[in-house]
Amino acid sequence: MRTRTTAVACHAIATLAAGLLLLACGSERRPAPPSTGAGTAAATTGTGAGAGTAAAGPGDASTATGDACTSADDCALSCRSSGTDCCGDLCECRIPYNKEHLAALEAEIDATCPADPACPVADCDRPAMLAVPGCQGGACVVVDVPRPTPCDHDDDCVFACPEVGSCCAAPCAPCDHAVHRDDFAAAQRWHDDNCGGARCIQAKCAPPAHMSEPRCQDHRCVVVTVHP
Repeated sequence: MRTRTTAVACHAIATLAAGLLLLACGSERRPAPPSTGAGTAAATTGTGAGAGTAAAGPGDASTATGDACTSADDCALSCRSSGTDCCGDLCECRIPYNKEHLAALEAEIDATCPADPACPVADCDRPAMLAVPGCQGGACVVVDVPRPTPCDHDDDCVFACPEVGSCCAAPCAPCDHAVHRDDFAAAQRWHDDNCGGARCIQAKCAPPAHMSEPRCQDHRCVVVTVHP
């Protein structure tokens, strides 16, 4: 009799223990997935020497919001990291956003920040490279490109349209951008790396009303109008 009673008691204790274990496991809290911030970028590298390097943003572009793109024309750089960032980076704007998302962010900043936020004055060094927006892997990124090479003669300069930072030139407008011929290959590589999904307008245009040529002025390549 005692043996049967002991067996029943052991079975009851085991059942109770199993129920408590199931309850404990069912009520276990799992950590929430990490939130992703707007305007983040992947760390990627442009191909080819001089093509520019896509610098890392504050997060991973594969999980970011507000930075989706098909070409660099969808992207822009900002100094602001959030809708409450009234001053932003005082030296250089290196946060990439989708342009539509950036417009919404700027509207939020206008509604949140005072007209004069009294931001501190910064003593900034001149960056060795220029930051321009890019689109790589379907995400907006910041790309560092070389500064323009100074020219000495008109023969140093060539047309380069569209310029770095833009995938499509204005339809029917004459090319209004020139670069040093040593910078032309790097500009072409930037377009190859960042403009694969661009859909530029194809238009039938009348002959231009005037001619233009690349020239060297004050050691800078510019485009000037040439009258026939």
